[in-house]
Amino acid sequence: MTGDPGTAWDMAVNGAIAGGIAGGAFGGYKGYRDAKALGNNPWTGKAVNPNTTNTTNSTSLHAAKRAIERNVNQNNINDALKNPIKVSDVKIDQLRRPSVKYIGKGATVIINPETGKVITVYPTSTQRLNSILKIKN
Repeated sequence: MTGDPGTAWDMAVNGAIAGGIAGGAFGGYKGYRDAKALGNNPWTGKAVNPNTTNTTNSTSLHAAKRAIERNVNQNNINDALKNPIKVSDVKIDQLRRPSVKYIGKGATVIINPETGKVITVYPTSTQRLNSILKIKN
């Protein structure tokens, strides 16, 4: 191995600092973009218009990321919460966390009924939608 260990150490420290700054900036921008995409104030996480949904008061970071990754838009999320085709009973998972599923035409939204927080979202499949509509009719 050749080279000066002191110089190598300095370069490593400078690289770590630069990487931390870049990572922090990117992460901050991503969080801002995710909040805006869900119609939330990026600084508080609360809905810009508190009347956009009638059952939630905030959105988890996980839900914001999934909405973007899964191309679920705010209109579909709002529609599922305001005009659900089906609403599940409260379910309790293994960690004792409650959840309620709101199934809409374009999105399925899972919320924590105790906190009103959106836990996750995903597109409602055509098969699921047809199955529910068949049962209703």
